[in-house]
Amino acid sequence: MATYLLTWNPEKWDWTELDDLAAITASGELVDGRWSCGNTKRIEFGDRVFLLRQRKKTPGMIGSGWVTKRSYPGPHWDTAKRRKRKKTQFIDVDWDALLPAERGLPRAVLGKGILSQALLNTRPSGVSIDAVSAAKLEKRWAKHLKRPVSIAALSQGSKQAREGEMVEQIVYRRKRDRQLRDSALERSRGICEACGKDYAKVLDRMGLRVLQVHHKKQLARTDAPRITKLSDLAVVCANCHALIHFDSRKSLPVAKLKTMLKRSCVVRS
Repeated sequence: MATYLLTWNPEKWDWTELDDLAAITASGELVDGRWSCGNTKRIEFGDRVFLLRQRKKTPGMIGSGWVTKRSYPGPHWDTAKRRKRKKTQFIDVDWDALLPAERGLPRAVLGKGILSQALLNTRPSGVSIDAVSAAKLEKRWAKHLKRPVSIAALSQGSKQAREGEMVEQIVYRRKRDRQLRDSALERSRGICEACGKDYAKVLDRMGLRVLQVHHKKQLARTDAPRITKLSDLAVVCANCHALIHFDSRKSLPVAKLKTMLKRSCVVRS
């Protein structure tokens, strides 16, 4: 879990709902929203974020939350830039605390051994906060809110993370034909077409479980259903399948991966 600093400049965008949202978080409820993270593309689901109010009038920390959707591109929030078809990165956030500007954690306090001047003076949103500073910020922020430091926040800077929450997820999958899949597996005789390993000989045939059926022509590259022939399928092990789809935009041909593996001496005669 990483921590990032988001910024808000009230001179560029008037957040008229802030006081109402602050009242909701004060009652213990989360508030979902979307926020720009500049050009930062590495923010992931579950990361921690803090919101810094900028400019001279009442600057300071006014919010904190958890990322519910990793960074993604979208039309720029600034009207003038959006008209020029410019884009920026966004994240979805569950705010666990929002404060009116006058009740924020003052910049002067943050500058006393909690956050560096470089962070406090940053203009872009989505700047990374190092683990040591993040831990200090969590404790000072909790004190300011008069709340205990959350269990999740305590994992900052350590090799542990919060896991196991129940989340709702809707997933759409493209339909595959079971009989065609079984025919491909039978044709393979347990051998991965890329690395050439015979998984029928692994752990008394239990190794066959790692074999997967790969579509040479990605189904995701078209919106319309199509006819798939047995020759359109390849049977590969899970490791080779992951290598084939290393680039999510374009799969690696099985024959090319086979050649690459031989050149790297992974496959030995």
